[in-house]
Amino acid sequence: MSESAERIVVVLPLARLDVGERFAVDYWPLHVTVVAPFSTHSSMDEVEETVIHSVRDYCPLRVTVGGEAMFGRRQNIPVNLIRPHEGLFALQSDLQNALQPLMVSPRHPSQEFRPHVTAKRNGRVHEDDRLTLSHVAVVDMAPRSEPRGRVVLASVPLGARS
Repeated sequence: MSESAERIVVVLPLARLDVGERFAVDYWPLHVTVVAPFSTHSSMDEVEETVIHSVRDYCPLRVTVGGEAMFGRRQNIPVNLIRPHEGLFALQSDLQNALQPLMVSPRHPSQEFRPHVTAKRNGRVHEDDRLTLSHVAVVDMAPRSEPRGRVVLASVPLGARS
């Protein structure tokens, strides 16, 4: 086990992300974060197997976009909330609980899960849009200064079987 840990995040992208895809920090594809960034010493194979096991009984989720809100420490990041959806909340809980043992410093979220899609330079969603979330992506959270940007480490379709 190395001293450094991978820092990753688990998201539901609005459009499929494939393993190896790269994008600049400022051009994240639109997504719903389901497990906030965390560090792990586990192999990406172990993380991917944990994700596969957690999502194998889920079908693609059809969700509806709600109103606008402001997120971030300074409340200056525009987002659109996702309307309450039982399946989305269950998926987030299952993934969080399954990945908790792989986290370097397991944490208990201080805030409740508030699913949303952040408005980006490359697009945004609007109230009443209907989205189909069909894949879970594990993304490398390399430092902002990393020239290669973010890299997709795993992409798992909902309902995948290991």
